[in-house]
Amino acid sequence: LHMTYGFENDVAYLNEHYKDQMLYLWNDSLAFLYLEDTFLLEHPICKLTGASWYTDDVGIVADAFVDWIKDTGATKDLLDYGFRPIGVPVNESSIINKDNGCNPDFDIWGNVKEFEYVEVNTAKCMQTLYQTHKKDLQLTVLLDVSGNLQESVGDGVTQWNALSE
Repeated sequence: LHMTYGFENDVAYLNEHYKDQMLYLWNDSLAFLYLEDTFLLEHPICKLTGASWYTDDVGIVADAFVDWIKDTGATKDLLDYGFRPIGVPVNESSIINKDNGCNPDFDIWGNVKEFEYVEVNTAKCMQTLYQTHKKDLQLTVLLDVSGNLQESVGDGVTQWNALSE
């Protein structure tokens, strides 16, 4: 796998928790690529009291989440999980760091394009562009249950690297 779509927080989290395994298996870790423009999608927080799965217990959890997310202390928790709250600089306790394949100094909010409403033409254009540029998935799964693929085939190249080229 050479590239995949994902989010900065996923890259930071996966590197923070699984970097050693990725280095062992793939001889590599993840890196996040920052695009020139970023789109901010705003989603309101609301309780879906009409949903078939809604119960009083779910409502209690939803209320606790809303209280937590509105608390100023939540920003540290969000940074610890790789999320960037609006207007909050990334600090040294965040998993958004260079060791985890991220750029804590990137001004993500300076590149945001915010849309209050997405018009039908815009949505159709985005759909068309996605369909035009998407690639068929070609996935090869290779499981090395013996661990032998870490052995060298010469010139510092492992069996894993030789097979994956």
